[in-house]
Formats: sequence, structure tokens, C-alpha cells
Amino acid sequence: MNRFFITGLTTKESGGTLRLDGSNARHAKDVLRLEPGDRVIVCDGAGTDYLCEAETSGAGYLDLTVVSRTANQAEPIFKVHLFHSLMKSDKMELAAQKAVELGVCGIWPFQSEHSVARLGGGTTAKALRLQKIIESAAKQSGRGILPQCHAATDFNHAIINARSLAPWLKLAAHEKADVLLKERLKEGLENHKIGENIAVFIGPEGGFSDAEARMFEDNGIMTFSMGRRIMRAETAGIAALCCVLYELEG
Repeated sequence: MNRFFITGLTTKESGGTLRLDGSNARHAKDVLRLEPGDRVIVCDGAGTDYLCEAETSGAGYLDLTVVSRTANQAEPIFKVHLFHSLMKSDKMELAAQKAVELGVCGIWPFQSEHSVARLGGGTTAKALRLQKIIESAAKQSGRGILPQCHAATDFNHAIINARSLAPWLKLAAHEKADVLLKERLKEGLENHKIGENIAVFIGPEGGFSDAEARMFEDNGIMTFSMGRRIMRAETAGIAALCCVLYELEG
């Protein structure tokens, strides 16, 4: 069923009304061509889904009637934040799309020492495009929140941002690490609470530098190995998230 996000939506009961406007209304009317009686799901971005029926429409809007309200069941029990080294646009978009489908709640791009893509002109436009891709992926995968793509930073600020989340588990993929991801997850699962933050760092195809690895250690971020095969950066992020979410929700 088609899904829309209206963040900041106040609680609605059965029989109440909602209005789609802006890009939501254009998509509903011009792309989906919704007719009166057609049903859609509207999510408030905070974990509540509303089953709605299309009613009346006008210039730039479509009114809906709430049929029922339910708690979204698609969200992971932990809040996983992906800190991903900058990549070329198409690879970054793929990584963001799949990360949202897998269940991350935030994506934090950053420039590391070996990043091919660099901070600079066009960063804001790229972030806006990434956010649109994230929203589309959130709709497709039935998410109960709308994950955010945060502003790209340098490596030092990425570390600071990760620490500000106060995650109970901080991990970084590093090809020179001698501990497998599954072992790190076993260590982390010993003391945890539902709803807590997890930070996962993924580096560029050249990997993290030795200096960056030392910074991880100095800041309590545990490095892990993805195994004996060397993956592309966009593959490593997807694989790591699959492992993390499988272990945490299994």
C-alpha cells in the first residue's frame, strides 16, 4: 500500500481527517491518481501509521479520512546510525538507500583521509538528493520514522558526532582489525537496553588510515574485520548493517 510521511502530525482518531499537500499531494494526485475511496497509509514519522481513505481534493491538496491507527512494526529495537565515508554520488546513493531499507535511523557522511570524494561545492545539493532517496526508501520499506541524512563533515567531527549520540556500541570496519564483527557484537550484547544508539563507521575503498584507527581506539570505538575478503565500500556498509541488525534482532 502506498505510504506518505507527515512529520509532526498530531494524534488522529478514526473518522478524523488528514490533508496531503505539496509534493505529497502532487504524487498522490498526478502519479498515483488516487480516487475517492482509495486507501493509503500516512505515517507521522514517530512510529504511528494511519490507514486512510481518499476523500475530496482541490488545487494542491488531497483530504483523507482516518480509518484506523496502529503502531508501526518495522522499526528495529535499537537506533543504528551509519557513519559512512564519502563516496562518488551513485555509490553514496546506493549505500543510503539500502541502509534505510535495512533499518538505520540516521546517515552521517564524512570525509576520511583516503576518501575519493571530498567535501566542497555541491555538498548541500547532494545532501538534498540523498534525503529524497532516503524518503523513497523509507516509504518502500514501510518504515515508521523518516531517517535523516546529516550534513557531511570531516573525520574529527564525525567522531564528535558519534560521541554526542552516547551510543552503547561504537564500531568501525577496519581491514587490519583482528576481531570479527560477530565477536564484537557478542561483546556488545552483554549489556544493552532496547532503544539505545549504535554507531557504525564504514571507511572508503582505501580503508581507514593508521592515524584514524588510533583515533577510534582513543575514543572507545571498537574496530572489526568483515572477514578474509576485501569488499567495496558500498558493499561493506550493507554487509555490516545486515550482520548488526540480524544479531540484535535475532
